[in-house]
Amino acid sequence: MSNSRLTLTHNGKTLSLYEWSRETGIGCRALKWRLKNGWPAEKALTVPPCPQYRKLTYMGKSQTISEWAKQLGIPRRTITTRLFNGASDSEALQPVVRTGRPRKTLTHNGVVKEIHEWAIALGISPATIERRIQSGASVEEVLRSHSGIE
Repeated sequence: MSNSRLTLTHNGKTLSLYEWSRETGIGCRALKWRLKNGWPAEKALTVPPCPQYRKLTYMGKSQTISEWAKQLGIPRRTITTRLFNGASDSEALQPVVRTGRPRKTLTHNGVVKEIHEWAIALGISPATIERRIQSGASVEEVLRSHSGIE
């Protein structure tokens, strides 16, 4: 069925998918996929598309999806899928939950944070922190950043 013949009614307004696409800025393919996968019309028409270079703000810092993915060690596809499914910026950037082992924390000057939280605070990747831990570095050495930690 063509996009011009498939119609959708939302807020008392009936338009073809093509017309909704032009009105909302969401592509016809995305609208069709959303509806096929059980999204209600309101959500399908109001959740914005997820462009790769969109800036996300988390913990007071704005970066692109790719930049956050690299810094947090979360696959870019995981972040975009979460956003596409309606997650907020903060929800989309939560670490991937791995079952079976507890999350690692580090304590420095009485402050306890998970590795991904230290990574955000210091502007380094969780992988960098993990490598430093595996190399046997002290907590101070593990948590050093370009600007340094006091």
